[in-house]
Amino acid sequence: MKLNAVSSLLFCALLAACGTTGTHQPDSFQRDPGITGPDAAPTDGDFLQPGTAGDPAPAPRTPPAPTPLPKVRDVPYATPEPGKTGLVRSPHRPEAGLIDVRGFPPGTEMKDPYAEGKSFLVP
Repeated sequence: MKLNAVSSLLFCALLAACGTTGTHQPDSFQRDPGITGPDAAPTDGDFLQPGTAGDPAPAPRTPPAPTPLPKVRDVPYATPEPGKTGLVRSPHRPEAGLIDVRGFPPGTEMKDPYAEGKSFLVP
């Protein structure tokens, strides 16, 4: 039993003598020009920034190309019917009849009831 206690104390003393209390890092590394590969000493360029995972630096961002303005549609104005307020004739089919536009402000685009798929602006 005495031998176990003595050997335990001796083991602890040896362990304490071998270990260091802090970590020591040299002030700088010198790269040996003859050593290449994984055994070479690191340089400042060898260390990666956090989160880069070895990816190359992203290319500088360029602003997106300007979006072209939508084409202005060439929508014709309807023709007001003389003497009849709020009634107009279609610019696409003036012979078809009158269209009631009362209550719509000037410049409002409306579907032409007499010309399929076409529209006009209220004068």
